[in-house]
Amino acid sequence: MREDELPLLKKVNRFWRCGKIYFQKEYRENQRDNYRFEIFNYELLKNVVVPFFKKHKLEGKRIKDFELFCKILNLAMKKAHHTKKGLEKIKKLKEQMHA
Repeated sequence: MREDELPLLKKVNRFWRCGKIYFQKEYRENQRDNYRFEIFNYELLKNVVVPFFKKHKLEGKRIKDFELFCKILNLAMKKAHHTKKGLEKIKKLKEQMHA
Protein backbone atom coordinates (compact mmCIF):
# COMPACT_ATOMS: atom_id res chain seq x y z
CA MET A 1 0.00 0.00 0.00
CA ARG A 2 1.04 3.60 -0.47
CA GLU A 3 2.69 5.50 2.36
CA ASP A 4 -0.49 7.47 3.06
CA GLU A 5 -2.24 4.13 3.74
CA LEU A 6 0.34 2.97 6.30
CA PRO A 7 -2.00 3.74 9.24
CA LEU A 8 -4.48 1.23 7.78
CA LEU A 9 -1.78 -1.45 7.59
CA LYS A 10 -0.90 -0.74 11.22
CA LYS A 11 -4.56 -1.26 12.16
CA VAL A 12 -4.58 -4.57 10.28
CA ASN A 13 -1.40 -5.61 12.07
CA ARG A 14 -2.94 -4.80 15.48
CA PHE A 15 -6.17 -6.60 14.55
CA TRP A 16 -4.44 -9.84 13.52
CA ARG A 17 -1.83 -9.57 16.32
CA CYS A 18 0.68 -11.10 13.95
CA GLY A 19 2.53 -10.40 10.74
CA LYS A 20 5.02 -7.76 9.77
CA ILE A 21 4.89 -4.47 7.92
CA TYR A 22 7.84 -3.61 5.75
CA PHE A 23 8.85 -0.99 3.23
CA GLN A 24 9.40 -2.08 -0.36
CA LYS A 25 11.49 0.13 -2.61
CA GLU A 26 10.12 -0.09 -6.15
CA TYR A 27 12.50 -0.11 -9.06
CA ARG A 28 10.04 -0.78 -11.88
CA GLU A 29 8.91 2.14 -14.01
CA ASN A 30 5.40 3.46 -13.37
CA GLN A 31 5.37 1.88 -9.89
CA ARG A 32 5.63 3.51 -6.48
CA ASP A 33 7.45 2.63 -3.29
CA ASN A 34 5.01 0.92 -0.96
CA TYR A 35 4.43 -0.82 2.34
CA ARG A 36 3.51 -4.47 2.62
CA PHE A 37 1.90 -6.52 5.36
CA GLU A 38 2.70 -10.22 5.37
CA ILE A 39 2.14 -13.22 7.60
CA PHE A 40 4.66 -15.98 6.94
CA ASN A 41 3.68 -18.42 9.68
CA TYR A 42 1.59 -21.25 8.19
CA GLU A 43 -0.09 -22.05 11.51
CA LEU A 44 -1.20 -18.44 12.00
CA LEU A 45 -2.51 -18.34 8.45
CA LYS A 46 -4.39 -21.61 8.91
CA ASN A 47 -5.74 -20.96 12.41
CA VAL A 48 -6.32 -17.21 12.41
CA VAL A 49 -6.59 -15.73 8.92
CA VAL A 50 -8.35 -18.53 7.03
CA PRO A 51 -11.12 -19.00 9.66
CA PHE A 52 -11.71 -15.23 9.69
CA PHE A 53 -12.28 -15.15 5.93
CA LYS A 54 -14.41 -18.29 6.03
CA LYS A 55 -16.62 -16.57 8.58
CA HIS A 56 -16.56 -13.17 6.83
CA LYS A 57 -16.89 -14.18 3.18
CA LEU A 58 -15.06 -12.23 0.52
CA GLU A 59 -17.03 -10.99 -2.46
CA GLY A 60 -16.39 -10.82 -6.17
CA LYS A 61 -13.24 -12.19 -7.78
CA ARG A 62 -11.46 -12.48 -4.43
CA ILE A 63 -13.50 -15.57 -3.49
CA LYS A 64 -11.68 -17.62 -6.12
CA ASP A 65 -8.30 -16.23 -5.03
CA PHE A 66 -9.05 -17.14 -1.41
CA GLU A 67 -9.99 -20.71 -2.36
CA LEU A 68 -6.76 -21.04 -4.35
CA PHE A 69 -4.80 -19.54 -1.45
CA CYS A 70 -6.27 -22.17 0.90
CA LYS A 71 -5.24 -24.97 -1.48
CA ILE A 72 -1.71 -23.54 -1.75
CA LEU A 73 -1.47 -23.14 2.02
CA ASN A 74 -2.51 -26.76 2.56
CA LEU A 75 0.09 -27.93 0.06
CA ALA A 76 2.77 -25.77 1.68
CA MET A 77 1.90 -27.11 5.13
CA LYS A 78 2.41 -30.62 3.75
CA LYS A 79 5.79 -29.42 2.37
CA ALA A 80 4.70 -30.09 -1.20
CA HIS A 81 6.99 -27.25 -2.32
CA HIS A 82 9.97 -29.41 -1.32
CA THR A 83 9.40 -31.64 -4.35
CA LYS A 84 9.49 -30.70 -8.01
CA LYS A 85 5.99 -32.13 -8.61
CA GLY A 86 4.55 -30.32 -5.58
CA LEU A 87 6.17 -27.04 -6.53
CA GLU A 88 4.76 -27.29 -10.04
CA LYS A 89 1.27 -27.91 -8.60
CA ILE A 90 1.59 -24.82 -6.42
CA LYS A 91 2.83 -22.73 -9.38
CA LYS A 92 -0.17 -23.81 -11.48
CA LEU A 93 -2.57 -22.81 -8.72
CA LYS A 94 -0.79 -19.47 -8.29
CA GLU A 95 -1.09 -18.76 -12.01
CA GLN A 96 -4.88 -18.96 -11.63
CA MET A 97 -4.92 -16.21 -9.02
CA HIS A 98 -5.86 -12.63 -9.91
CA ALA A 99 -7.22 -13.81 -13.26
